[in-house]
Amino acid sequence: MSRKIIILIAVLNFSVQLFAQVERHALQSIQKGSWSKARSQLGKVARKDSQNIVSSYARASYFSASTNPDFQLDSANYYVQRALADFRRLTIKQRARLRRFPIDSILLTTLSIQIDSIAFCHAHESNKITDYQHFLESYPTARQRSTAVMLRDSSAFRETLVTNSQQSFRHFINTYPDALQIPEAKRRYDQLLFDSLTRDKRMTSYQHYLKEHPNTTVIREAARNIFEIQTASGTVESYLKFIRQGNIYFTRRALNILFYLLPQDKLSHQLPEIFPGDSIKIAISLLGSYVAPILHNDRFGFIDPLGGLVIAAESQNIDEEYLCGNVVEEAIVLPDKVVARNGTVIVNHAVDLIDDIGYGFLLISTKNCTRLVHKTGFEVGPYCIDGARVINGKFLALQVKGKWAVYTFAGRMLLPFELNDIRAIGSVIVLKYDEKFRLATEEMLASFAEITDGISSLMEGDELVEWSGKRLWIKQGQVQRVLTLALDTLVTVEHQNVFPAAAGIILDTPAGTQLINQTGEQSPVFMGIESNKFWTSVKRSEGWYLYDPLIHALTSNPYDTVTFNGSVAIGSTTDSIYVHFSPAAVIKIKRPARTLAVGMDSAFYLVVESGNKKDLYDERGKRLFSVPYDRIQYIGEGYFSVYRKEKIGLVNSTGKIVVPVEMDAIGSIREGMASILKNKKFGSFNCTNRKFIAPQYANNLVPYNDKLVIVLTQGLYGLVTWENKLIVKAGFDEIRYWNDTAAFVRKEYQWMICEIKTGAILMDGIRHYKLIRDDARDKLAIINAGHNFGVIHNQKGVVIPLSFTDIVNVGSARQPLYFAEKRIEEADLFVVLYYNALGEMVRKEVYDQDDYERIYCPNN
Repeated sequence: MSRKIIILIAVLNFSVQLFAQVERHALQSIQKGSWSKARSQLGKVARKDSQNIVSSYARASYFSASTNPDFQLDSANYYVQRALADFRRLTIKQRARLRRFPIDSILLTTLSIQIDSIAFCHAHESNKITDYQHFLESYPTARQRSTAVMLRDSSAFRETLVTNSQQSFRHFINTYPDALQIPEAKRRYDQLLFDSLTRDKRMTSYQHYLKEHPNTTVIREAARNIFEIQTASGTVESYLKFIRQGNIYFTRRALNILFYLLPQDKLSHQLPEIFPGDSIKIAISLLGSYVAPILHNDRFGFIDPLGGLVIAAESQNIDEEYLCGNVVEEAIVLPDKVVARNGTVIVNHAVDLIDDIGYGFLLISTKNCTRLVHKTGFEVGPYCIDGARVINGKFLALQVKGKWAVYTFAGRMLLPFELNDIRAIGSVIVLKYDEKFRLATEEMLASFAEITDGISSLMEGDELVEWSGKRLWIKQGQVQRVLTLALDTLVTVEHQNVFPAAAGIILDTPAGTQLINQTGEQSPVFMGIESNKFWTSVKRSEGWYLYDPLIHALTSNPYDTVTFNGSVAIGSTTDSIYVHFSPAAVIKIKRPARTLAVGMDSAFYLVVESGNKKDLYDERGKRLFSVPYDRIQYIGEGYFSVYRKEKIGLVNSTGKIVVPVEMDAIGSIREGMASILKNKKFGSFNCTNRKFIAPQYANNLVPYNDKLVIVLTQGLYGLVTWENKLIVKAGFDEIRYWNDTAAFVRKEYQWMICEIKTGAILMDGIRHYKLIRDDARDKLAIINAGHNFGVIHNQKGVVIPLSFTDIVNVGSARQPLYFAEKRIEEADLFVVLYYNALGEMVRKEVYDQDDYERIYCPNN
């Protein structure tokens, strides 16, 4: 045993014997609150033996009493910790003697815990960082340390939030690295640093920030800004460029937007090159397709044309308009949600109305709110808006409380809700702002993704008019400007008038009229100017001239008058008429004569009448023929009807007669045929094979195909060739085309399929048929023969046999999906088989009467 311990034991024995009575009195004084007496008694003990454990305990009790004027927790803690340390060095026998006082480890530990608790409560009440820190440093064994650390960190973080600076958050992170608030402090520090380094809102700043701070907590926000700025132009190329960069953020959104920007014919090869996954191929395959409803286990779902389940059968009911299938809407409204045609949930709640504004965007309205939602689920603009529309397929105009704002498809605001209106004229965006018009090109508008007050830099005007020829007239005060759609200025005038012309711009000056051509060059001053899209004429003192505005040159002799007739310019003098078909093709006609334009659609012909002779010229000035008829009229496909007195004939483009001039009427050419009437009988001329069937039938002739014609004789229909040879005897109430070898014919309320060559009936007993597809050479029909239904094709024959009690096409004409029903009357059940376009069964359902009525198409 060491000498120090021996001395401590001796001191303890002496203290217990000599001073126990004094210490008891001191503790009694403490308990009674006699603080002066207790202080005096403890002082005596201290003078005798400052190392006494009982004395340390008494002092700890004295200083820890909250009502004691000498209350001092740090002193109390000092004495109780000294007593505990001395107690740990005692032997078992010494501890036993000490219990007579009585003092043991429990009593000392309890007092220590009480002192810790009081110290923690004091720190908590002040809630100051310094007090928490003092507690943590002075009471290292306190049970409240973890709570004190948490409260200290929380208090420090609150102070940091009040300061809200990069420096304060950085200090917090460095000072309290284990604080629970470190992630939020790091986020706020990163956000402040991000805001500081990207305050100019330029894409280069966002890119530089990411390069210098790759592990930032605001990496997604930085990436979002890059995405929105890079795609602000709204072009396909901008989205493709962003996608090809391989950015891990927003690539999916860019792809979703691009999906609705690309034409369908480009989707199929461009997107799979970038994203070769099956999801893209599936999405593309759904374009132009449809879904159809099914009822399964009392719930509605939707299947694709091949019978695959696309939208799970979960809805108790669906809108009646969906029951007949061929649902091509990309957003399907169900009772509790809106689902895309591929099954993706767009909105996960009930809606009242959906308006598809194009390019993948939907206006979704509930009772109290309208939102702009992309078909892939993301939203643009404020949560509630009044309306929205697409501008030029590249931008979005959103309205709130009567004011409009401009957003990109990616969701970036370009202009705030301060516009009275927004519209597009070609590639120019017209912004009505404070009762003024401001003009921006698409490129200018896209640049506002990086410019906060871009509108102030735009050209402004009080009045705006769109001119033909891709020009704009804008007036501000007395200044008028004519602009291109690139907003380049063609003309600027003040206190003068400008007018649009096909050849450019006409400018009124005090001296006369000038023409400014498309390149902005001004002509000399003329007394008058007229123009159309083919010709320009100008007036000088000696007369009217034809004029080339591109080189500002006169191109004809002077005329008394110049008139325009389509692509022809006609100059007149006292003795002659000059017809200008082109600058190089001019004909001179001696008076008296007159000109008359004939033609239809884009075909132009000019008739020059001189006496009884009529010369016909084409638009190039070539004389086609000269005929002595009263009148010429163009009926199409290079044929002309000619009139002599009250009779009509037909000539071709060389003037050759193809139908004698002895008919009562000739109709315009339709489907390659001109109907002919004579003596109340009908005939026809075939412009393709140049065959003529003389008028002898009771009704207009109708082509069956390019070789046969349907004719009516004695109230019944038959078929003849263009040589007027009888092929099918007239014996039917109606004949319709089926294919080149067999016709659909009706006789006594029954349809049949009749072989044309032999007259044999290939199928009869057809009460009714409904064409699903009715192309010239591709016909598909649901037929009803007796009490049975089936499907037949004019080339492939029977698709679905005549064995069903009803068949409904719930698909499209191009890709049918058949709802084929067999009724089991004994069990009052309906077996519904779904067949695809090839006649293959793809699904089967069994319904009772009630469920059958729920799924059956009401418009069949």
